[in-house]
Amino acid sequence: MIKKILTNRGFYIILFACITIIGSSMVIRNMSRTVMDRMNTQLDKPPTFSDMIPVDYEPSYESQTVDTIAVEPPAPPPVVEVAVMPTEITSLRVPVDGEIIKYFSNDELVFSNTMNDWRVHRGIDIAAPLGTQVRAAADGVVEQVFTDDLLGVVVVIGHVGGFQTLYASLQNEDFISVGTRVSEGDIIGGVGDTAIIKSADGPLLYFEVHRNGQHIDPVRFFTTI
Repeated sequence: MIKKILTNRGFYIILFACITIIGSSMVIRNMSRTVMDRMNTQLDKPPTFSDMIPVDYEPSYESQTVDTIAVEPPAPPPVVEVAVMPTEITSLRVPVDGEIIKYFSNDELVFSNTMNDWRVHRGIDIAAPLGTQVRAAADGVVEQVFTDDLLGVVVVIGHVGGFQTLYASLQNEDFISVGTRVSEGDIIGGVGDTAIIKSADGPLLYFEVHRNGQHIDPVRFFTTI
């Protein structure tokens, strides 16, 4: 009888142990499945910034002083005044102090005391004492210095706009050289008597104005005579 009872008790003990093991296995399985589901959910959804902030995190809002630097605007570029170069001559200086004794005549014939005939006169004669200073009538560059058989020592100055001024019957051709840049009023020589074609008129300056090869009356450019 006692043996039977022990046998039955052992059976129940074994049965209880099996049920406990089975129950524990199911609980562990369910817990594992829950953990895996949570991991899969976290893998499918990337963590947010709030997920990474600790629960006890408190942001600091301490005020910070920022030094401001005054930046001056850049200075405007300097105004450069560009000199406007004249395109043509509008006035000329009378090249020598003296008296005009023969005027320009391109259409009408005038009498030549030296040649004793009538001919055109494409410049003006300004009588002045021998050696009187002859000055450039305008800014320019000396283009020619030579001695002509009839006009004597000649200086030709080139100016803007195709203008040229010619000074003849000068004393000598060594006073100024080709290529010299002159300003209005610069001395370019002295009054002479080297023009054979005007020898009967005494010392004088023969003065011509050309533009693009055409002779122009010099008096029309003089502001004073």
